[in-house]
Amino acid sequence: MYAFGLCIDQQYLVPGLAAIAGLSDSLTPIARRHAAVRVLTLDLAPAQALLLSDFAKRTGFGSFDLRRCAPLRASRMADASYITVTTY
Repeated sequence: MYAFGLCIDQQYLVPGLAAIAGLSDSLTPIARRHAAVRVLTLDLAPAQALLLSDFAKRTGFGSFDLRRCAPLRASRMADASYITVTTY
């Protein structure tokens, strides 16, 4: 089994869904059953996390897990006008 790791926040929910769909399309059904999706997030709401989980399972991935984690203070950006902290 292997896993695909994604960092997704509220602003990148739709691209995250697209990434999962793209991964699904690139794998055979057997490979998807043996693959996991792991998401690291800063601010996803419970309903958004449930949407990601359900979508990963419906596209055939064997497992899904989500972990909430705030970045270290030292890694925060000075200018976040064009990119989110999660993406950085």
